[in-house]
Amino acid sequence: MTTEDVQEKIHGCDLLTPFELFDVECDKGWYPLAKKAIAAVVRYNGINQCDPDFGPVEFSQIKEKYGKLCLYLNYYPSVELENEIRAIEDESLNICEHCGSTENVKRRTIRGWIYTYCDNCAAIEEKRFNKFYGKSISGEKENKEGTNKETT
Repeated sequence: MTTEDVQEKIHGCDLLTPFELFDVECDKGWYPLAKKAIAAVVRYNGINQCDPDFGPVEFSQIKEKYGKLCLYLNYYPSVELENEIRAIEDESLNICEHCGSTENVKRRTIRGWIYTYCDNCAAIEEKRFNKFYGKSISGEKENKEGTNKETT
């Protein structure tokens, strides 16, 4: 969508959804889950007649929130579709958001944000944080010998 398209929609009071504005808002490790959810909605719309009051089922947002993939639809026309979407969200808790690994994955708090990372991606993120800020995620500062020393 071009800037002109966005401006035309805004001036015409046809507000865009976050999904239209930002697309998928998670790291690449969860892209297969997002594709799986999109396929479920496409399949649902292909099999079922659209609700005349609401139109086709569409995503209003796909994003990471609190270390979990969150999939928001404009409405949930059936319990089966809602359960399928919720199962995909729950599946994200066992997959590294960054690399897609299922090995040693857990939710972690890094710099006040909750992520679902494997041990390897968490270590890489901590090294990146240390290099940029000069201290570990746990609040310890690196000394010149490369060992951690507690801060006060």
